[in-house]
Amino acid sequence: MSVSSVLRGAAVSLALVALLAPTAAHAGKSVHRDAVGDVVAMTFDFESGSEEVTPAPQQTRGDITRSVVQHRAKRVTFKVSMRALPRKFAMSGLFTRVKTDKRSYSVDVVRMPGFGKDAILSTRRGKVVECDGLTHERNDKKRFIAFSVPRECLGNPRWVRLGAGVFHMSNGEKTFLDESHRDGMKNSNSIAVGPKVRR
Repeated sequence: MSVSSVLRGAAVSLALVALLAPTAAHAGKSVHRDAVGDVVAMTFDFESGSEEVTPAPQQTRGDITRSVVQHRAKRVTFKVSMRALPRKFAMSGLFTRVKTDKRSYSVDVVRMPGFGKDAILSTRRGKVVECDGLTHERNDKKRFIAFSVPRECLGNPRWVRLGAGVFHMSNGEKTFLDESHRDGMKNSNSIAVGPKVRR
């Protein structure tokens, strides 16, 4: 799923609501540390479908430093820490790729001024998955965004692999992005994921 698709999908979803560093992993948990100063700025032309990506090392907001996956008996949680969180009044969010031994999903935690924030679980093809137990948290003091999803909403997988991107918009002109498992963002159509995390 491309970043532009995520942004358009997030806007629609919220409107409806209103109306490489080494990875440490062991059974049930994976911790990954991301490089700092690797945020990129993207300018997207909706008419032509083209995008221009340039480094933005001075941007601390949305600069991922660490991500933690926990695969427990009943839930999968994912916590993404940053140097600074995107401003509350900016359109921003966390978009996550979730791969399992059965299928792939996306979990998007999006905030839009005037509409609040929401978390959406969907299949790789964009079909929304109803999941009453999906929860999310933003902690400005500790500088992280996290979500937790019941394993049954993911088909009770044997293992999961997760990776995320953080985006926030600046005056509607540029979108700043960073990935949890790659420097900056190499390809907006494919988010890198971490190792398999078993229960």
